[in-house]
Amino acid sequence: MIRRPPRSTHCISSAASDVYKRQKEKDIFASVGADGSVRQFDIRDLKHSSVLYETERLKPILKLAWNRKEPTYLSVIEMEQSYVTLLDSRKPSMPLCKLQNHKDCVNAIAWAPQSPIHICSVGDDCKAYIWDLNSEKHSSYSPLLEYKADEQISNLTWSALQREWLAISFLNQLQILRLWSQFRFLRNINFQWI
Repeated sequence: MIRRPPRSTHCISSAASDVYKRQKEKDIFASVGADGSVRQFDIRDLKHSSVLYETERLKPILKLAWNRKEPTYLSVIEMEQSYVTLLDSRKPSMPLCKLQNHKDCVNAIAWAPQSPIHICSVGDDCKAYIWDLNSEKHSSYSPLLEYKADEQISNLTWSALQREWLAISFLNQLQILRLWSQFRFLRNINFQWI
């Protein structure tokens, strides 16, 4: 028997800009949107949600990514902001920290598939940063690795199968970056759409 969710829920007050399923839990997902909130849902009861976080002055949230190895951690990026906010779903409303090294808007985030402490962020400053979250000082994280692209980076994905490969996109190009085991960029391959 196939269960169909209701056509809409009354928990969301504005348009959702991103939805992400929690790793290893088939019934849990979260959404973010124009109302500036991160909401966690259980597919078994879509009439209710838990607000995990709300931005200051309710700025819209564009993207959400759940940590693939540590499912209580997630990250979000707000509209036109130069930082990534890290959250712990066990401590709603209190961000763990903000990763602040970008000089312009952050456009995409991706957690490393092989590590619970590494995340990559890309932005309009043409930079891709890999962050190491293994520090005791949550307020002073600095990037472990930096890559500079030719243009503003619009999107990113970290391969789940080939874990040393990242893909970034800018303009009409896709650039594939390979990491060493020590998180150093080894080489890149460029593809261009005509």
